[in-house]
Amino acid sequence: MYRMFQDSYENLIGTLDGVRKEYVQCFRLIYDINIYNQNKRENSTEYKRLNNLLIYITDSMNRFPRLKCFLWELELLGISVDRGNIDESISIEYVDEAAKILNTVMKMNYWY
Repeated sequence: MYRMFQDSYENLIGTLDGVRKEYVQCFRLIYDINIYNQNKRENSTEYKRLNNLLIYITDSMNRFPRLKCFLWELELLGISVDRGNIDESISIEYVDEAAKILNTVMKMNYWY
């Protein structure tokens, strides 16, 4: 599934604009592990957004069952949930919309 995400990422970025593109900016941390590690060390806003997103997906697994395997793969890569680093300023609407987009990607809608 991770490979499918990587193959879909550039297509996804190319098709979104405006607010929806903003929702997926944190996906680049998943796309490139080096960028993830750098942002994690810096505790950047993008890292916090991704962390909140992963927590939201984990807590909403019944809504996003397709992402369960994907989250396992991310953990194996070292991308994991840090419940001690929740950013309360990131809205639930943001993470919900980002989760929906990620779920759409994992349904292979952007894989071509």
